[in-house]
Order: sequence, then C-alpha cells, then structure tokens
Amino acid sequence: MSHGIIRKLFNKALLEYTDTTGMPVFLDNVRSFDQNGVPIEPPSQGEYLKAHLIPADTYDDSLSGDHRVYTGMYQVTIVTKYGVGALQSESIANAIQNVFRLNRRFVDPADTNPIEENRFTVQVTSPVTVPEGRQLGVQWILPIHFEYRADTN
Repeated sequence: MSHGIIRKLFNKALLEYTDTTGMPVFLDNVRSFDQNGVPIEPPSQGEYLKAHLIPADTYDDSLSGDHRVYTGMYQVTIVTKYGVGALQSESIANAIQNVFRLNRRFVDPADTNPIEENRFTVQVTSPVTVPEGRQLGVQWILPIHFEYRADTN
C-alpha cells in the first residue's frame, strides 16, 4: 500500500505544478476528463505529460522484520510537438526538476502520527535525470525520471 501513497504524493505535486501551466497530465490507469466531465485522451499533437510510478522490490533492513524500505522510480514523460526544438521540452523538464529536487521530502497528510518524524515520508534520492529526447511520429518525447525511497517501521 505504501507505493500507492507514494504515487498519490508525487502525482499531487505534479498536478499542483501543472495547475499553474494548464498543461494536461495523464496518470497511470486514470481516465482524464475536461471541465465538462467528458473523457479525454492524450492528443496526437500538442503538449502534455504522462506520469508513471515504477516501484522496485520492497525489502526489510532489520532482523526483526518490522522495517520496510520502498524504493523505485517516478517517470514523467514530456510530450511536445516535433520540429519546434528541444528547448520547449527542456524548459518543462527544468520546471519539474524544481518540483522534485534532490532530497525533497513528501509527507503523507493523512498520517496523523503526533510525532512528525514518524509520519510516512518519501524522499527524492536522485537528481531528476533528463536524457536525450526522441521523435515519435509528429511528437517529441522526453522521459525524465528520479529515484525515491521511503522507510517505515
């Protein structure tokens, strides 16, 4: 279940960023709707983001079996029009790097533990990687990603 919490925290941060830009976001296994409640699909042209949580194995660092370590990768695929230059997708990547900066911690607001250090927290454990983009038909695809870790007792 903790990967579900991590997905919720990262998606919320990404959606807060896109609220300021108006850019559509498509999340894993979630239908997107316009303002009138009509389902929408990713456009064949134009810019949008696709977000994916890619969990790694969950493991235990203790002999007692009461410690869980959740790690993985969060990928945001930036989709823009092909032929307008890489600068457009790279500027979006820079903005997303600011949202998910190295060592930033995201705390689950639903966790009501009175001791703040004991609340469920996930931390960005790598800088956002911005690889080379590539053409896919009439679109330019730039899949950026970072790694995360959350520990629970």
